Order: sequence, then C-alpha cells, then structure tokens
Amino acid sequence: MKKDLGSSMEIWGAGYTEHRVKEANDYQRHVAYIRENPGRAQLADSVESCPYSFASKNWPADPTPPWLEP
Repeated sequence: MKKDLGSSMEIWGAGYTEHRVKEANDYQRHVAYIRENPGRAQLADSVESCPYSFASKNWPADPTPPWLEP
C-alpha cells in the first residue's frame, strides 16, 4: 500500500504483532477475546446492553476452520 500510494507513512500502529492461528484452541481463544472487547474497553456495561454486537452472542462466530490442528 505504501508503494501504491507513494507514501512513507507507517501502516500498522506501534505494538502491532502478526499472529497466525494454527490450532483450533487458539482460534477459540481469539473468538472469545473479540467477544469480550466491548467489556474490556468499557464500551458497554454488559453484553446484554449491546444486542447487535458480536459480543452479545446473538451472532454466532464462524465455526473453527477444519484445517486447523485439534
């Protein structure tokens, strides 16, 4: 992107790290982490107060991809 835009601006913020999910358990931990973000960031008092958010569990996560190691 930097090359296409002719920019020297950094794309990723400081502290960004790449992580490749390789195991089913790791995938599930990431799903849980994403679901818990609104509470950790104090954006909501409870998951019930944000029914349209992925955090509410009204929206199912994608199943664990079959190619991930058990």
